[in-house]
Amino acid sequence: MEIGGTAKLKGSMFSTRVLHYAGMPTDQVFSLVVAWSKGNNSAAYNLYFPKDIRTFELFDGRVTVLHLTPTLIRLRYEK
Repeated sequence: MEIGGTAKLKGSMFSTRVLHYAGMPTDQVFSLVVAWSKGNNSAAYNLYFPKDIRTFELFDGRVTVLHLTPTLIRLRYEK
């Protein structure tokens, strides 16, 4: 996904979990915005990762970074 792009990790009629790519604020760090909603409640926050990280845990699953540039990220999410 490109900067500002969205990847839906889980969704149902009343609950949603998504990731947005926020780019690379520095040449060593990239940022993902995690957003969730359940009913009338929602929240969003930024996570910052070193660019060399390849896997991390999120929402009871594993995210693998396949490709990373300042304007593009490719991820795989496995539950």
